Amino acid sequence: MTLSYEQLKTLAEIITEKSLIDYIVPAGNLLISLFLVILSCYIFIKTPKQTAESKIHEKEVDLLYKAFENFCNFSDAVGLYISHKKIKYGRLSDPSSKPLEKNFYKTEAVSSEKAHLSFSEQKMASNILRSIGSNKANNLIDNYKNEFVKLRTLVINFEESTGPHQIHTYKILLESMEKIDDEVDRLTNLILDEINTSKNIIIGKI
Repeated sequence: MTLSYEQLKTLAEIITEKSLIDYIVPAGNLLISLFLVILSCYIFIKTPKQTAESKIHEKEVDLLYKAFENFCNFSDAVGLYISHKKIKYGRLSDPSSKPLEKNFYKTEAVSSEKAHLSFSEQKMASNILRSIGSNKANNLIDNYKNEFVKLRTLVINFEESTGPHQIHTYKILLESMEKIDDEVDRLTNLILDEINTSKNIIIGKI
């Protein structure tokens, strides 16, 4: 079959003519390539920043554990001090109870000294919590310290008073100590819960 000139011309035009799809496909490929370049740049810039932030949060968790350890040391010393004082005045307020052991006053003195020195642990815990933004836990520990100071002042004033101590005065002191001790226990639970909450928040950022 022989094609006429007009037929050849029409065929050539069909072959060389570009449809819309001929423009869309290269443009699409170009956009995909451009997107991949932008994404690669974003990942390259973002990854070091995310890594740095993760390391900061990991350090915050370490500091939180350190604050927890400091608070536990303070709390242990406070608990030992209160325990010795409650035993002592519990016995003195009850005539039917057995006398205190010979070495009791020695261990009581040791616990008093440890309680005095443990304030440095409380201060360290508070400073750490403040530095990482755990203000609620920090405030609770300050309240805990204030309650212990109140109890300790009560005991020291009683022991240094020159008036005669009788059974009813020991009972009054013991009742006051019990109330403060209950508040100390309540604050302890709140502090532990708040430190755990702070830990979960920080870990969630890593």
